[in-house]
Amino acid sequence: MTGVQTCALPISGSLSASFSGTTGRLTISGAGSLADYQAALRSVTYANTSSNPSTNARTLSVIVADDQGTVSKLVTRSLTVTPVADAPLLDLNGAVAAGNNNAITFVKSLYPAGVAIAPNALISDADSSTLSGLTIALTGLSGDSLQLSASAQAVIDSSGLAATWAPGNSALQLVGKTGLVSLVNYASVLKGVLFASTQDSGRSEEHTSELQSLRHLVCRL
Repeated sequence: MTGVQTCALPISGSLSASFSGTTGRLTISGAGSLADYQAALRSVTYANTSSNPSTNARTLSVIVADDQGTVSKLVTRSLTVTPVADAPLLDLNGAVAAGNNNAITFVKSLYPAGVAIAPNALISDADSSTLSGLTIALTGLSGDSLQLSASAQAVIDSSGLAATWAPGNSALQLVGKTGLVSLVNYASVLKGVLFASTQDSGRSEEHTSELQSLRHLVCRL
């Protein structure tokens, strides 16, 4: 089965328990009454640590032996695991800095076509290699906008993604034209999303190198 499967129970008194992850066998032993063993059996728990566990049915088999070594008939119980979807993780600064957010400085004279908002972005998902969509929204000033680099546009054109822009290019929504698209393609486009602004238009060159104000970009998967 997928992931690490464990069985466990709280042991008290003279009983002891051991579990083998290789064979999946839990053994309870020690001198104890029928009531002690019955209580122990009722306390056994099952867990699977996988983020994407198999949905195949598990079969739990149980036998008991008395103090004479006589073994009972094998009895079984079926167990079903229902996976829970894990949310995708978005890291705008990737491995180059701690945290998930990213800060950029836009200088018009240095980046006339715009500056990349998340050139090191990483997108991951514990139980899926695809996404259904990505939205980038800009809260800024008049003249601010989002753009796409040539490489990002090329990924959109070749990967089955569709880009929808809000008025003034203040937001960008990416979705698959016919369904889900790989995390890799979404991340490649995100790395090529640019921030641009005309706010310093008409000002002297020495002022164009100054950060005008704080803008906020919100990325949502």
